[in-house]
Amino acid sequence: MQEATDFADFWNYFFDYFGEQDWFSDASVRIHEKNLEERFAQCAGFVTGKTSIKVKRALLLEIPGQDFVHGTMHFDGKIACVTFFRDIDTGILSVATPGETMTRFLRFSPPKLERLKMATAVAM
Repeated sequence: MQEATDFADFWNYFFDYFGEQDWFSDASVRIHEKNLEERFAQCAGFVTGKTSIKVKRALLLEIPGQDFVHGTMHFDGKIACVTFFRDIDTGILSVATPGETMTRFLRFSPPKLERLKMATAVAM
């Protein structure tokens, strides 16, 4: 993930080998971390060129003991998928609008986003 240059390939691999597997879903536990939701919303805002977004629904899941968070968020008619590795403080976000063919991608590190103050976002 740190070396990926084709993020569509990353997501295809993720969904083929993890997202569609029962063991992966069974191992995942829902988490509620406002700080992470706000950071992911900030990334989604940056990707879409918005300085502020309101997340309508966030579903964040973690695999206990693995420092790995994944999930979805909905905002402004768009759907964002995120994977985040706590141990390396890095993630990949994809944003798609249903009915459109283009998907936007971003590899991010939240501390860098905070220093750059690229966008502010509100997670609800």
